[in-house]
Amino acid sequence: MNRVRLENWNFCCYQTSRQRAFISMGGEHAESGEIKFVYFATVTELEGQEIYQRAFHDLADAITFLNQTYGHWPFLDLTVPKSGCSTCHAH
Repeated sequence: MNRVRLENWNFCCYQTSRQRAFISMGGEHAESGEIKFVYFATVTELEGQEIYQRAFHDLADAITFLNQTYGHWPFLDLTVPKSGCSTCHAH
């Protein structure tokens, strides 16, 4: 079964006909002045409108949350070319 993993989190997601769940990365200022990475488990409409977002400081925790919460949705690897008429070279 395909799942989001440490090796594919930045190009794989879960997607229904109306929503997409994925992990993105950002940063925040720590009290020490350092910038810390933040990983966001995000759900959007397919048009990009955000529905839900939860922040994690550990990538593995974000992946676990995404898989447990949205792993029943269809898995999508965004590096795999789409098939269908738009990719046909016959026209």
